[in-house]
Amino acid sequence: MKFIPFLLDWLGWERVSETRARHNQLITLITKNHTALMATLKERLDKIEADLNEGVGEVTSEITLLRDQLANAGTIPADAEATLARIETKAGALKDIIPNAPPAEPAS
Repeated sequence: MKFIPFLLDWLGWERVSETRARHNQLITLITKNHTALMATLKERLDKIEADLNEGVGEVTSEITLLRDQLANAGTIPADAEATLARIETKAGALKDIIPNAPPAEPAS
């Protein structure tokens, strides 16, 4: 049985064990950094989404207000109507950047 300790010493068992420990430390560090990075990314994406939602709401409100004011003034000139249509198209494209949540499935 003296052969096994000799073999382990010859193979450098302490180095293997030390390498495994360092490997595990490295994996733990990478996992922590990855988790922190994902949390930061989610926070930033949530802020961008909130800003986009706010912007779309503001633009939509302004378009509605402008359209109402023009309608109350009488006939909307063709160039104003064309401008409103372009702005509404752009607002729709902005709104479509973040898709609506899929409808909830009915409970069975």
